Amino acid sequence: MGTLVGNGHPMAAVVTMKEVADSFGACGIEYFNTFGGNPVSMAIGDAVISVVADEGLQRHSAEVGAHLTRGLRGLMKAHQSIGAVHGFGLYVVVEFVQDREPDTELAEDVKWLMLNEHKVIVSTDHVYGNVLKFRPPLCITREDCQHIVDSLDSVLTELSL
Repeated sequence: MGTLVGNGHPMAAVVTMKEVADSFGACGIEYFNTFGGNPVSMAIGDAVISVVADEGLQRHSAEVGAHLTRGLRGLMKAHQSIGAVHGFGLYVVVEFVQDREPDTELAEDVKWLMLNEHKVIVSTDHVYGNVLKFRPPLCITREDCQHIVDSLDSVLTELSL
């Protein structure tokens, strides 16, 4: 996990099982990090974790992310170009296909229209570049998610797909 851990401050975190961590040290490699142990970074990380816990942002992320995923999946019947929608919390992706093959050109067109005409921050990803990736901030609302769904519906309708 990267910069999000520090809410913009350069931090990272590793989450793993004890067996994996033990095997890393057992191979003789000594781990170090230029930010590790820095009191300012530790205070920032602690503050971010406190806000996430105190404001119930994990629960909020799961609930609102599920709402976003359901809304995007609901577009699949109307738009055959959506091959799949996957989501875990607020990390949600839409895969674009044509004749069951990756449609990179469509993903790029949709990304451009979402960013420039609908003001929805998205990126493309995957080895074929045919996956539209949504990673909204933790404070996103159901209404914001509906804007995303409506915007994607509008863009795909505009492109007649």
